[in-house]
This record gives sequence, C-alpha cells and structure tokens, in this order.
Amino acid sequence: GHLAERIGQPVCFVGRVEKIHPTGKFFVLSDGEGKHTTVELSEPLNEEISGVLEVVGRVTNQATIMCMSYVQFREDKSPF
Repeated sequence: GHLAERIGQPVCFVGRVEKIHPTGKFFVLSDGEGKHTTVELSEPLNEEISGVLEVVGRVTNQATIMCMSYVQFREDKSPF
C-alpha cells in the first residue's frame, strides 16, 4: 500500500538506491514498481551506499521513512 496510509507505523522497505543527497542525511530508493521513496537519517551516512538496501524505520507525516537501521545487499558478493 501507500506509505501515506501508514504514518507513524514501523515499516521495512527494500529498494534500489537512486540518489543520495549531498548532506548524506537523505537518500531515495526505488521499489520494484519504480516508485520512489525518500529515506531520512538522523545522522549523515558514514559509508558509501549503492545497489539494494533494506531499510527499517517509521513512516513520517510527509510519507517519507525515518530510518532506524539499514542493511546493504552487496550484489557483487556471493552469500558465502
């Protein structure tokens, strides 16, 4: 469903990194359907992110995701 219907609720979102704001405090993910979602961070990123991320956070009033934690799926590495 749409994030706007889930304001204040915890959410887990998997998407591909589309762009990262120069401040490092926002990034944009696209889901499998090509919809873009903005993810906010309380602290600027301290690492390069790319490829597919799983973000765990809470939906804000602006229908963005306030990120609590994220996991980067490195596509170039096998699981083992």
